Parts: sequence; C-alpha cells; structure tokens
Amino acid sequence: MALYAKGDYMAAARLLTRLAEAGDARAQAMLGLLYEYGHGVPQDFAVAAWWYGCAAERGDANGQYLLGRLYDKGRGVPQDVVLAQKWLILAAARSGRPERETYVRIRDAVASKMSRAQITLAQQLALQWAPSAPTAGP
Repeated sequence: MALYAKGDYMAAARLLTRLAEAGDARAQAMLGLLYEYGHGVPQDFAVAAWWYGCAAERGDANGQYLLGRLYDKGRGVPQDVVLAQKWLILAAARSGRPERETYVRIRDAVASKMSRAQITLAQQLALQWAPSAPTAGP
C-alpha cells in the first residue's frame, strides 16, 4: 500500500504479485486494480477481473466490489448485471463503514437497471455464496 501511495507502481506490482500468488486476497484485489488502470503493469481488464475474482471468492469485500463493477460495465468479463449485483450485495454486506456507503450506492444503481426477477436471482446467488480456498496466480 505504501509503494502504491507513493506512486511506485512497478515496485508495488512486484510485491503484490508475490503476495497475490501466495493467496493473499487483499493483495489480489490491489493487483487487479493495478491491471485495471495499467499502473506498473500493462492495462488488462481480463487479468484485472481474474485477480478481482480470486479476491472476491476469498471473501475480500473490495475485490467483490471491484469485480461487481467490471461485470456491470462488461470490462474483462461479459456484461452481466445479475453477477454484478451478486458481488455488490456481498461487498456491501461484508465491508466496513467508510466503504459500505459507496458499495450500497453502486449496488442500488445497478439494481435500478434490473428486473425484479434479476434482482431475486442475484440475491439467491449471494445467499448461496461461500468463501473459497486461496487461489494461485494465472
């Protein structure tokens, strides 16, 4: 985080890659962010989505939120509002106070574009979700 905050994205990417490949969910979400924006690594939405997915499946609320955003926009993954909503529901439920307001606002914005049946399906998927074991690199 300190390297990222200082703008040393290449060093942050090297360190985060090691941690992410070892299964650290927070590092996986941060590494996904680097790939999404091309900071210290080539911009690649598919790789960003993969790392966000690793973090999200482990239960990282930030990874869940970031993956939900990608599904909403169809960046690196097929556009899918149901999966976007699933991940945003989980992110809002699992996040701390400062992030929760943002996550709820985005979750509700996505829901406004969905049918009642789609929202119900997303809620069911969120209820059925359980965290997975650590995932190694791509």
